[in-house]
This record gives sequence, structure tokens and C-alpha cells, in this order.
Amino acid sequence: MSDLPGLLALCSDSRQPNDRTDFRSSRIYAVMEDPFTLWCSFHAPREQAVQENSTYEADKSRREHEIRARWASEHFPGFVAVENVWGAEALALTLKYMAQGRPAIQYPALWFLKDHIYGKANMIVRSDSAPSVFGDYHYTLVQFKQALEIKRHYSVQGALLNKILGLMQGYQPQEFRIFL
Repeated sequence: MSDLPGLLALCSDSRQPNDRTDFRSSRIYAVMEDPFTLWCSFHAPREQAVQENSTYEADKSRREHEIRARWASEHFPGFVAVENVWGAEALALTLKYMAQGRPAIQYPALWFLKDHIYGKANMIVRSDSAPSVFGDYHYTLVQFKQALEIKRHYSVQGALLNKILGLMQGYQPQEFRIFL
């Protein structure tokens, strides 16, 4: 069994993420495809930001969530989800589930703030092919995208999340999977 308080301190650098100094994996799209939006997130007045949430986007998000939960329950009975918790609480729950050796963890918080990187993955799946700080197993990354083809920023985001996962568990998976 691993030292959960020590792992939490290591992964969080004993602090919360800071959008000005830490890089969130979801910003990969903005860096690669929409740099103006990224510039605005740092320099434009926040009070003048216009939220672009539409009914279509909300329905799409809800459907994606339902499809992912159904897929996870079919392929990984007994999977757990890190939902309705944020920040350090989400990270602590992710680490707890990893230490318990759960078969799959949906929406894990992946942080390594010492290196100023963090994000939230779609799923990590247990593998018994190599040990980690948690025991005779480690986790591998699985990402889901609703698209007809794998876009470059999907691969870069997956690579960053995979790197964070490796730093957290003391074992770097050699690959990750993206499902369309």
C-alpha cells in the first residue's frame, strides 16, 4: 500500500493549481488551434468574457457522459468515477482509487504541480504488466473523442496526460489509447 498523504503532497506540490502558472491539459487545443483564445484567457478582462454555453453543447456533453459511462460499465465492471468533486478533493479520491487497485477510474484528476502540469483524463485502466508506487500494477490512459479522425491536438493532450500519470505512479506507460 502506498503513502497516500505523501503522494497527495507530491502530486499537488501542497497547493491548488493556478491558471496563471500551471498548464492544464485541456489548453492544448487553444495552444495548437486557437491561440487568440489562450491569449484572451491571460490578458482580456475576465468580466467582459462571454460564455458560449448553448443547449446543443449541454445536450452533447450529457450524451457523451452517458455513452462513456455505459461503455465503461460494459468493459470494466466495477469501475469508479471521480465525479462531483473538484480540486485537491478530486486528486485525493483519484489517488485513493488507484491505491485500492480499482479496475478502471473514470474522470481521474491527474496532477503533478511540481512540474506545473495537470488535467483530467477520461479514464485510466489498471494493468498488471508492471509495478508502480501502488503495488504490482499500474494504470494506463484511455481517452474518448467524438470525431471522425484523430486530430493532432488529441495526441498531444493524451501524451501530456500520460506523462502526468507516469509521474504520479512512478511508472511511465509506453502508450495510451484514444477511442473515436
